[in-house]
Amino acid sequence: MLLYSTTLRWLSNFGYAVNAVSRPVCKGPIFGNQAPPKLKLSRHYRNVKPSFQFPELKVSYWSSYAQQLGIEWICGAGKIDSHFRLNLVPYEGNLIRRSMGQWQIMATTCELSNTKIYLLKRQESSSQNQSPSNRSLGAERNFLLSLSSMSYRRDNVSDGLNTPDNLSPTKHSTFKGISDPQARKKEFEET
Repeated sequence: MLLYSTTLRWLSNFGYAVNAVSRPVCKGPIFGNQAPPKLKLSRHYRNVKPSFQFPELKVSYWSSYAQQLGIEWICGAGKIDSHFRLNLVPYEGNLIRRSMGQWQIMATTCELSNTKIYLLKRQESSSQNQSPSNRSLGAERNFLLSLSSMSYRRDNVSDGLNTPDNLSPTKHSTFKGISDPQARKKEFEET
């Protein structure tokens, strides 16, 4: 998977398009259109539970095509589960408006194994006629970090009320087999 910052921006805009409240344009008796407004797709769901499982994942990220520096993340088997809940907050005031939708993260679990992270630097000579998908092949790779396993869990124990006691989720992270560049350098010198 090859990502640029524009890809992430597109995903953000897509999420906004799915969740945003549409404004009534050319509606009402003046325009001859009195049809009731249709609900956005996101209003039809109360609970959303996406789950992703993969046997292996390789992500190369460059902030732009012209950028010389990037990062590569190689991961073994992994699993990401999330649970989102939609809360409709009524508008307070004299105007008649739709309720505002607020998505809340109820739980998130992430488990990854055999993770390696490299810093990438594009070489000047190979950058001229290179396609975006082959961009990481000619890059200089520098080891940054490796993990044998990583797990992260976040539980939001709130019941949807906005009281100070219910706003702080519980988080738990476990990292095993962390290896840094200095340990890796010593390992290469010994062999």
